[in-house]
Amino acid sequence: MPGRLDFELQPSRSTRRAADAPCCRILVLADLRADAQRPPLAERSLYPIAHDTLDRACSLFAPQLKLSGQERLPALSLDFRCIDDFHPDALLARVPLFAQLAQAAPQLAAALPAAATPSRPAQEDNPFAALLGGDIGEAARRGADDFIRKLLGPVGTPAADPRHQVLGAAADLARAQLLRALLHEPRFQRLEAAWRGLGWLLAELDADAGTQVDVFELSREELAADLMAPAPCLPGLFSAAAEAGAPYAMIVCDFGFAASREDVLLLAALGGMADALGAPLLAGFDPQLAADPAAFAESEGATLLHALARTPGAARLGLALPRLLLRRPYGKRSDPLDTLDFEEIDADWQPCRALWGSPAWGLALLIGRGFLAAEGWDFAPDNELELLDLPLALYPQAGDVAMLPCAERFLSDAAAEAIDALGLMPLISRRERNAVRLFRFRSLAGALRGRWRG
Repeated sequence: MPGRLDFELQPSRSTRRAADAPCCRILVLADLRADAQRPPLAERSLYPIAHDTLDRACSLFAPQLKLSGQERLPALSLDFRCIDDFHPDALLARVPLFAQLAQAAPQLAAALPAAATPSRPAQEDNPFAALLGGDIGEAARRGADDFIRKLLGPVGTPAADPRHQVLGAAADLARAQLLRALLHEPRFQRLEAAWRGLGWLLAELDADAGTQVDVFELSREELAADLMAPAPCLPGLFSAAAEAGAPYAMIVCDFGFAASREDVLLLAALGGMADALGAPLLAGFDPQLAADPAAFAESEGATLLHALARTPGAARLGLALPRLLLRRPYGKRSDPLDTLDFEEIDADWQPCRALWGSPAWGLALLIGRGFLAAEGWDFAPDNELELLDLPLALYPQAGDVAMLPCAERFLSDAAAEAIDALGLMPLISRRERNAVRLFRFRSLAGALRGRWRG
């Protein structure tokens, strides 16, 4: 039949999966509400999430930030209902202070007294009349005026009051400075990094091919209070969820840890919980350690890590550093705004102000890719060590342009080996491209224990 289109329907990858096919089930522990009210910990439940339900989850958790005033940023209350609400264009439209600054310029301009216009002699208004020595008539005057306007074009058009332009530029500058301060506010960055890290993981892993992500939302303080309690509720809640469905393949903990006594105790409890679930726990460790890992090896912090490595669940603890870049800085040449001429990188900008997130997201992505490539657990975690196509950021440095490392700091081979010797996992930024390589998968106690069989 002419014009007929024939389609051969192929079963999708998800329909080819058997009901008993292995599942890479991921448990995410993250603070996704910030200052918003939470129900009691025992009344919360796990939230299954996929990339196409991320905005729905954001609307459900309804994160909120209540920022106290500081030198460059006044007190603000911010609500978020989707991932795009973190974007500067949305902030400029939704935060009342930005709207007030935008309206201030035209309001002030309207209040300005009109600029005086000097009067000119009637005979000298028309250059042709002056040349001919008298009035040349109304019709001739109109024709001459039209001719001169065509010749002069915009030069002959009265200029806008320059004071209005100054007021508009001042309002835009104030909005840009306030926006920059907000984007770099530490609590704003922690919340944005949590949501962008989660979104990155969901976007990269194919749920139809056998991955499943469950989110349990809580603050770091709640996590510590529960696991340090005589009768914690979280281990039992997660064990019941694992028994009701597929067992957990890994736990992504979006909280950073350091070599303090409090953090070591919390990590020991997390390791015990992970061991009971039969899954590795992935988290970030103090990125400042990367500056001089050899010196850290001689510190009290290293002694605490060695003690942690001897705890029962240490083989389940996968701790990595430095942090990963989760988005490019906003700007005309990187990620321009629609509503304001804005450069996030200004003269005072430092790399520490970029949006850095937990390396746990990258580790989980590598393990998930290994699972998907093998279509099951017959793989070794070191099969996948490269994170490619990460956000690319360029910034001025000493009169030149430098590339921001995708993992916060460029590590030498010696530094990477020293970090590995501490039982930690170094992430090595590529100097020639926007990519990161994991040195190797390991735990504090040697090989990282997981469900893989490679």
